[in-house]
Amino acid sequence: MLWEDRTEAAAAAAALDSLRDTLRSARRWQELISENERRRLLTDIARVALAVGQDLYPERGVNDLDIGSGGAADACPRERLAFLASLWPRLAGALAVIEAAPHAVPVSRTQAVPLEKARRVAPMAVLAALRSGNFVPAPPPDKSRLAKRLDGRLPRRISETFPVLCRDTPENRAIKACLVYFARDLAAIAALAEAVQAPGAAREAERLRARLRSHLRRAPWRDLPLPPRAIPAQTPTLRAHPHYRFVIDSYRRYRQGFGFDWSNPIFTLPARETWLLYEYWGFFEVVDTLRALGCRATRGDDFALNRSGLTFSLAQGTASRLTFTAPSGQALTLTYNRTFAPADGKEEWHSRSYAMRPDITLETSGRLLIFDTKFKTYAEPGWQSDDIRQMHSYRDAIRHHDGVPRAEGAWLLYTGRGKGGNHAVIAYPESSPKLPYGNGEIGALLLRPGGIGSEHLRRLVARFLSKAV
Repeated sequence: MLWEDRTEAAAAAAALDSLRDTLRSARRWQELISENERRRLLTDIARVALAVGQDLYPERGVNDLDIGSGGAADACPRERLAFLASLWPRLAGALAVIEAAPHAVPVSRTQAVPLEKARRVAPMAVLAALRSGNFVPAPPPDKSRLAKRLDGRLPRRISETFPVLCRDTPENRAIKACLVYFARDLAAIAALAEAVQAPGAAREAERLRARLRSHLRRAPWRDLPLPPRAIPAQTPTLRAHPHYRFVIDSYRRYRQGFGFDWSNPIFTLPARETWLLYEYWGFFEVVDTLRALGCRATRGDDFALNRSGLTFSLAQGTASRLTFTAPSGQALTLTYNRTFAPADGKEEWHSRSYAMRPDITLETSGRLLIFDTKFKTYAEPGWQSDDIRQMHSYRDAIRHHDGVPRAEGAWLLYTGRGKGGNHAVIAYPESSPKLPYGNGEIGALLLRPGGIGSEHLRRLVARFLSKAV
């Protein structure tokens, strides 16, 4: 108990110091990475997330022309904006024609009117009026049979049925859905362009969005309900009407070419939260490393295809899990923010003391590898000591349910300085040509956008996986 109390107190102190260092780094984030490197973080996250989506939904052909194979460090979806800008003149023309004579179908409407004004009355309406009991004296000259049978009285009001043209049709709902989705995407483009400091793209996106919204405020769109979760199936009327068909076909071409949801909050994190963006990026870098080693995602409950395209959820305090299959056939589980609670007999892995939550954990065949991202420099000797102690806590306290295996390695992934002079590997014992990662259990790897440090990460993960074969 005394050992556990001391361990808990030391870990709590280390966590507090680590938080202070992180907050200091957040205030001077440009000393660690540049604006272009920050944009590269966003681009890398999108690229890897799209690759995971292609693994999980191979039959859907998920693609996005804004996301290349790496290269240009620009997370603003310019290809999408260019498509919509070039489409707008013809789209606006089609909408003007539709709004002048929207598709409508005749429907019957019923309304209660004074008896003397009724013109189209169904027999059932007469019976309903009689049952209402709401009568008035018949006018003196009225000698109708109905007045005689009702002792000189007549119903005060009666329902008449008349035909009207209704514009609430599947065809009009489909067009409104397309307009709403276009406007929503333009809002996401504008927000992301502002986040990556591309004011020209932001202005263009807002200009197009304002024009779309002006159409949505007109009839018939303003009177229709919010669109469904998917564009309604095409009807013969949609295919026959050239302007309706143009809008629907344009939307389908757009969705086929741009299948990624840029509205994810990760892509609009403020600059002061670059430390959090780096943490998310670290997780996706491990995902990219696994895919580079031939592993493919087979399950990801936090990745989904919806009306916005491929989307994912990743948030602090909530565990997110991806399952992979290695070329050897072994199953791998990569988790972000996994909690290891004190032993309760329910979980395979647990903590020997207080609950622990490392950023990234990789599990296979009852073996565990831990990574923790740190938005820090480690520029001076000893700066990493508190975080290294935290890695010792993770490695020693996280155990398997049978009490024998523990985490085989716990490594920091750190940013380093933007102007260089970083240590690629900080290992214990020190790195040497024969032991580049020390004993492979505790240390820190430099990991920066642009592929800096990715080879060391790949070798460490490959070494871990090879022991499970």
